Amino acid sequence: MSGIQRVWNYCRQNPVALYLGGGVFLHFLRNISVNQAYAQNFARFDVERQHELEAYLASHPASK
Repeated sequence: MSGIQRVWNYCRQNPVALYLGGGVFLHFLRNISVNQAYAQNFARFDVERQHELEAYLASHPASK
């Protein structure tokens, strides 16, 4: 029996396992996609905001 036939038979006999496995697989793909988009588009703005916050805090002493 070939590997493809084994996979097909397993999927037919265990649809819940297929559903859960597919969900986990799609979850990991989505996480990878979101992390790549974040790094490409928004990470540089986080650095800029951090510098702005540090400059603001340095120029405005904490009031008591």
